[in-house]
Amino acid sequence: MTLVDSSPAVLLNLLGDRAPTAYRAALERYRYGPGIQKLDYALSGTVPWTDPRVARAATVHLGGTLDEVARSEAAAATHVAARPYVLAAQHTLFDSTRAPAGGHTFWAYSHVPNGSDADIGERMEAQIERYAPGFRELVLARHRTTAPMLQAYSPVFGGGDVNGGKGDLWGLLARPVLSATPYRTPVRGVYLCSSSTPPGGGIHGMAGYHAALAALKDEFGIQDSEG
Repeated sequence: MTLVDSSPAVLLNLLGDRAPTAYRAALERYRYGPGIQKLDYALSGTVPWTDPRVARAATVHLGGTLDEVARSEAAAATHVAARPYVLAAQHTLFDSTRAPAGGHTFWAYSHVPNGSDADIGERMEAQIERYAPGFRELVLARHRTTAPMLQAYSPVFGGGDVNGGKGDLWGLLARPVLSATPYRTPVRGVYLCSSSTPPGGGIHGMAGYHAALAALKDEFGIQDSEG
């Protein structure tokens, strides 16, 4: 029994000639979502948020109005908006062991077209400065990770896509293929358990959970407590 926690492209390479023609064609057509550019920071102090309540959150979403967020995310398929949506994290506010005494860490990412190595750091920092004036003055060091660098780090991040596939309606229904049990592959004993299966990306582990249930049912006849 093999559970593959990777992308459909990696799965195809693993299956090789064992993959039936129709299944191979479906996975070759699989649509990946936008990539990301990530910035990791070493800071000399805490982020000077205009709204002090933001300092109580480990994860921060910077996007402006709903319309701004929608336009930024829609643009990511082909280019980067002037004001990109930024997802950031400030963990040293809650875990001081992540940095030397008195210092802080901070990271942020924004979407870019899949596979793009465009440098959007200035736009990202401008968006952070919009809500935390003086942020740049705290930066001791920064490290940039592009979409191609993410893919080079692990092939699961196809084109820098950390969500495992496009997140539109069809991308959620056919993930990676339209099937009542999309975790099961046509090759007996091989299952896909990554974020390229329902319910998609996120810190929840449900893709692996459902893939494991399918495997246990097929291989041993074991069903979950509701089955």
